[in-house]
Amino acid sequence: MAPDRKKEVNLQADLLFCLLLLLLLLVFFVTTIGYKPIARRAPLIVMLPLAGMLIGQVVVLVKKLRQRQSEDVEVSLLPTIDAEKLKKALFLSLWMILLMLMIYLAGHAGGIALFLVFFLRFTSHERWGLSIFLGLGVTFALYVLFEVILKIPLFPGAIYTHTTALIWS
Repeated sequence: MAPDRKKEVNLQADLLFCLLLLLLLLVFFVTTIGYKPIARRAPLIVMLPLAGMLIGQVVVLVKKLRQRQSEDVEVSLLPTIDAEKLKKALFLSLWMILLMLMIYLAGHAGGIALFLVFFLRFTSHERWGLSIFLGLGVTFALYVLFEVILKIPLFPGAIYTHTTALIWS
């Protein structure tokens, strides 16, 4: 595949990915609107800047694609699938599923801390000390932002919820 053609395919794949993320974000946004005002505050704080960044990225990618089209570069609607990129995408998707599972079980604080430690250690091959430091640092920053500053309680996790229910019942 010619270098220009490969860049074209990458632009199209990036555009399709951004559009998919925007679609998912729209679904999450519509779901969040049904929440009570205090419950929807945190998701909206995260979603609105993310939507702005995604829309900005889509605009940039569309401009680049139009520029390439004007240079008479052949454009295919379906990008070719690179096996290595597909493998990386599946690998990262499994990590995202693991993050959701960890948050469900250990709550936002515990799940995010555990996820970051394991992700940094086993994917990025960082030292244990740095992985633990960054995991705890990010978790502390999220706690301060949401619990202290915004007064939004974070999900404590299924383990905590069920354990306290057993203790107090």
